[in-house]
Amino acid sequence: LSPLQAIVDGGANSGSFTLTSGLGCSTTAISGADWITITGGASGNSTRPIGYQVAANNTPVNRSGSIAIVEPGGA
Repeated sequence: LSPLQAIVDGGANSGSFTLTSGLGCSTTAISGADWITITGGASGNSTRPIGYQVAANNTPVNRSGSIAIVEPGGA
């Protein structure tokens, strides 16, 4: 994965990262928070960009979330 992390301010943001995988290695990107939406490249079987959108944080509390990359049948 590149980059491995993103730090965003409290406003709505979008970004992407590159998932590098072998040809035929099927993977799916899954949001780990209800305020992170996968916007592109969620499922596939090769190296690809994966887009995401982060909803604005309307609270004074910092938050942390993740995107998991899983293989079918994996956990």
